Amino acid sequence: MTGPKPQHSSNPSVSSAHQSNKSISSDVGKTPTEGDATSSGAYVPRSPPRYDGNRDPDPAPWQEFPGGKADPQHTPITFDPRNLDLGGQAWTVIRGFIPDSPLPAKPKLNTSGKEVKLSLNTWPVTGLPTNPVWQYDVLIGTGVEKRGKVMKAWESPTLQNILGPNWIYDGNRIAWSPTEMKELRKTLNLDQEYGRTRKREVPDEVTVVIRPAKDPQVKFDKLHAYLNGQTSFDNGILEAINFLDHLLRMWPSSRLTKIKRSFFAEPREPISLGDGIEAFHGVYESIRPVHSPMGPIMSVNVDVANGTFWSESQVLHTARELGRCRDGYDLSMKCQPKHDKLGLGGRLESETFKLLRVLRKVSITVIHRAPDKGKPEPSYVIDKLLNQSAKEYVQKMRHPKTGKEEEMTIVQYFREKYNIHLKYPDMPLIKTTKKDVVLPLELCKIKPKQRYVFKLNDRQISNMIKFAVTPPPQRWAHIKEGLDMLKWVQDPYLKAYGLKIQSQPQAVRAHVLPNPKVQFGNGPHNPGTTGRWDLRGKKFMNGNSKELKAWGIMVAEGRGAPDKAAIERFIGEFIKIYSQHGGRIVNPKPVILPSAGASDGAKMVETLWTATGNANKMRPQMLMFVLLSKDAKLYNRIKKSTDCRYGVVSQCMQSAHVFKCQAQYISNVCMKFNAKLGGYTTRAVGVKNNDKFGSFNKATLIMGADVSHAAPGSDVPSTACMTFSLNLLCTRYAAAIDVNGHRVEIIATSNIEKFMKPMITGWASNLNMGRLPESLIYFRDGVSEGQYHQVINEEIHDIKNLLKEINPNTTTKITVIVATKRHHIRFFPDHNDRVAADRNGNAVPGTLVQTGCTSPFEYDFYLCAHSAIKGTARPVGYHVLLDENNYPVNELQQMIYDHSYQYIRSTTPVSIHPAIYYAHLAAKRAVCHEDKPYESGPQMKGKKQKKESSLSDDGGYKPLLPMPDQGGIRFEMWYV
Repeated sequence: MTGPKPQHSSNPSVSSAHQSNKSISSDVGKTPTEGDATSSGAYVPRSPPRYDGNRDPDPAPWQEFPGGKADPQHTPITFDPRNLDLGGQAWTVIRGFIPDSPLPAKPKLNTSGKEVKLSLNTWPVTGLPTNPVWQYDVLIGTGVEKRGKVMKAWESPTLQNILGPNWIYDGNRIAWSPTEMKELRKTLNLDQEYGRTRKREVPDEVTVVIRPAKDPQVKFDKLHAYLNGQTSFDNGILEAINFLDHLLRMWPSSRLTKIKRSFFAEPREPISLGDGIEAFHGVYESIRPVHSPMGPIMSVNVDVANGTFWSESQVLHTARELGRCRDGYDLSMKCQPKHDKLGLGGRLESETFKLLRVLRKVSITVIHRAPDKGKPEPSYVIDKLLNQSAKEYVQKMRHPKTGKEEEMTIVQYFREKYNIHLKYPDMPLIKTTKKDVVLPLELCKIKPKQRYVFKLNDRQISNMIKFAVTPPPQRWAHIKEGLDMLKWVQDPYLKAYGLKIQSQPQAVRAHVLPNPKVQFGNGPHNPGTTGRWDLRGKKFMNGNSKELKAWGIMVAEGRGAPDKAAIERFIGEFIKIYSQHGGRIVNPKPVILPSAGASDGAKMVETLWTATGNANKMRPQMLMFVLLSKDAKLYNRIKKSTDCRYGVVSQCMQSAHVFKCQAQYISNVCMKFNAKLGGYTTRAVGVKNNDKFGSFNKATLIMGADVSHAAPGSDVPSTACMTFSLNLLCTRYAAAIDVNGHRVEIIATSNIEKFMKPMITGWASNLNMGRLPESLIYFRDGVSEGQYHQVINEEIHDIKNLLKEINPNTTTKITVIVATKRHHIRFFPDHNDRVAADRNGNAVPGTLVQTGCTSPFEYDFYLCAHSAIKGTARPVGYHVLLDENNYPVNELQQMIYDHSYQYIRSTTPVSIHPAIYYAHLAAKRAVCHEDKPYESGPQMKGKKQKKESSLSDDGGYKPLLPMPDQGGIRFEMWYV
């Protein structure tokens, strides 16, 4: 692979919070090394770290600066900018990259389609602070104290009396005030501040240092100039936006429960999700620069926040729900430790006891005694649950009656001290984070408004969806409730600093793009703006590429399995309907086998493969399986064998659907069946149509890419996936997947080479007479604005190098588009406007918004391409990072919308471009392709695994199993 990697910025004025944690003064007199500025001002370039957005280094801590005034552009950042909503260009300044190419500027707006009016859930800022705002550097203690102690020091009465009103503190290193103050140093005794009477050998003292920043005034004039297009982004503008972000959140944080950018009040109607977890609505709030109908402004985005919390209930009740136990006695029995069968004398944790581990770090109070007069309710934090009962656990304690220290059980202590006879003495105990404090479950209560941070189970997810998915009128009502929680008009900090926010939401003129016609094999269909159609009487645009002869069906045996007659009836109906849709089946009698009691997916596949091949004297083309339930293990094992061992496409079906034998279900299966055999359902015929190239006028390859990650805290690898269009109409896509390191978002060079080389050479030889594509459109999902330039400087850099390696004279032009659904922008049309709104109040498919919520200077837009079945439709945000093809804006946006109608297994347009949608589907199959024995279970479930099971001999992660070349499965849609 040729071509140097792009260099780090050689401009010493472009600073980064992610470079060195050392202070500038500590480098004086040091021999310059790579990445340092010399005494003459020369800069030794540094290669950029491979940032992935998940493993970025922490921002630089407390910085000591040499004397003299600091230019904001030269001043290192002393806060974490990842918490702000910033554009891609801003991140080039923050991280100090020289991009291969600058991000495209915002083009002229698309005016095609019908113009409609709608409201956004954004509120324009009508007035920035006009009086000076002073910024201060703050150091509490040595800088390594825990956040709780830091906030106790800041909120102490002594310090607040000295500072006066309206100070804002970020909880870390920065504070702001509307008044100017000289340096302050104050030592606080926290015991005295909070009336603690406990004697300590060393007083709980902390020193607070507050001093003016080197450039102490927040630069609102620079922010104005930036919004007016008169200056480029620099650290002074970043500091101004950072202040506004903290200003907005200051008063809500003091009154409400804060979780990142969301706030929650006391719930009015919490919804139980099960297992002691409840959900309730809050409010999300953020501020960022946007392009508005009046030009670039600051704007506040407000949306519904749905939070999951521990229910305020007795720990015993929650533990019973977690352990699926009838009562406390049942819980006591199921938590009893198991004895080691190997005879080593150990006590093993029961499965029910393991389920209670999620209670760790939950704050609790006790119900057996009232707080002392004038003091707050005693509070504890669960450190862990002890695998010992109150009868067994012995600890040295002061006897409540004699005052002598002696060993006592927990049962004895509570009987003697509080005259409490524990009802469940065989239940596990709670060990708290306070030294020597052990409590029985039955005497503890979970405190309210504590966030539940673990992954929800299937039942909880189902309940959460029912709670969170609300139609537009109801969502708008919840947003108004959130505004009532924020109370901007009454906010004393907004008043003190002079920040003004418009009382009405942003109204914009959107455009409804013309919908394409859906072309079937027997004619077109115009769905209008309904966003749906059906398959009755319609032939697929392209049936299976080869006549189907060698196919077989295996039926899993067991209770509820369909008998032979039901299977034959289903097969007969399936063949009839597939043939009506244009499928070609020359063998109407597939091999039908029972599983013969086998529950091993690999054995089932082997048996069916062999029987089908022998019966037809050829390689099987399709294997079908009728399963009794949604057994993930069995499904994964079947797919592992079909995909990676035999290289044959497969189709799994539920026995209940086979019994019903409904035409609509069969048609839905036929779409997937046909796609796996080389066909496709429809093509979109839009405003611009070319019979050979579809939406384009030349040979174009579309690629999609996504990287999926395991749950936080897991050490299983991330999975990279890339998809590649298989025809010039871009209706079919191949996919390639493999591991991509641990929580690494940027796709590795080795993966790009491995995925792309066989695909693009196959594309060239099959579709373009051996020539590389003239145009390449790269849709990338899952990257934040801070990662845009990593995509260009690394992924696109690698793609260009690969194209040059294949053909040094290549002239392929690349367009790069990032798509995201991780945002809080929603469209709210007038419910009575039949052009703008559907019957549920959602924006109709094709609604395009280019202002009111988009970047003020960069090329981005929001497109609602689909019709939401339930809830409020979430538009997809598209951001163009590179456009060497110079597509007209109306053609590019129309192409994205048109292609949403070409999703191969749906009778509706999809919300995001199919190239990305297919990447999501293929990435989910990674769990089936792991290079691990079946008995060891899947590695991708999100739980921590032993390293020897997930790492290869060289210390890296084992690659996924490859799919064989025989049968050409890698160039089929095996994943749909």
